[in-house]
Amino acid sequence: MKRISIFAAFLLSTLFSWSGHAETGGASPVYFAPLPMSNAKLNLVKSQLIIQTIEKALDRPAIPKLYDTYQAIIDAFLAGEVDFVELGPLTYLALSERTEQVSPLVSVNQTTEQKQYQCVVAAPIDGIDRLSQLSKNPDSKVALTRPLSTCGWLLTEHLLKQNDIQLSELPTKFLGTHQEVALALVRKEYAIGGLASFVAERYAPLGLKILETSDPLPQFIVAGNPKTVSREELQKVQETLLNTQPKQGWGIGSQGFSRFSEDLFEGLKAIQAKGTRDLMPLENQQ
Repeated sequence: MKRISIFAAFLLSTLFSWSGHAETGGASPVYFAPLPMSNAKLNLVKSQLIIQTIEKALDRPAIPKLYDTYQAIIDAFLAGEVDFVELGPLTYLALSERTEQVSPLVSVNQTTEQKQYQCVVAAPIDGIDRLSQLSKNPDSKVALTRPLSTCGWLLTEHLLKQNDIQLSELPTKFLGTHQEVALALVRKEYAIGGLASFVAERYAPLGLKILETSDPLPQFIVAGNPKTVSREELQKVQETLLNTQPKQGWGIGSQGFSRFSEDLFEGLKAIQAKGTRDLMPLENQQ
């Protein structure tokens, strides 16, 4: 399991968490795992709002733990190494398949208006105009995010199937983040790519166009570990997050939080049941 150096992550997280630790009188910390990102410093800055909110709710220091992959986060959660995590919809389902001991607390709004999440298949601005055109060029390369990313192989495969195209018949590569997929399309390195709609819209002015859009999906969520945190503490964190007002910025929770609904996952579960899981390699093989 690949993970950012514990020592390096500790040094970085200490910069943000030391003052909170002093204010709480040396109370035992809880640990929060944000989404995997390639830039550790950026990930810590991105996580500060939710870290401060957890500290406020529990009157305990919250220390971030950084992992390279979604699978590493799942493994750490199951091992009791982290108390709170941010999870994408597919990663949440993958974790739920491994244990019932996971407490989804809130959904993370991507914007103050948009309460759901959508995936797209996009192309370079001067590339193909319709997915049906891929059938004329079976060597068209496909850029994907991470294997356990909702907008990675699963939703890309689903959108292609709706156009009678099989993802398994096309050359694919997992690039990592949604931004990396967008930039690869802007550079015309791939014929199409799967990514989140709000990221694709952000990069559209640079030379990217959306070909297909999924139905609304659940947002990312913040979940707690009932094996390591009491029910009362989980409720406190949930209530504090729901009462957090949107703030200017781009970090986790800057657009506010919504109540978690398991019903929103039913459509995704149906797509997952029909997905070709052989397309999803182990994340450490990407």
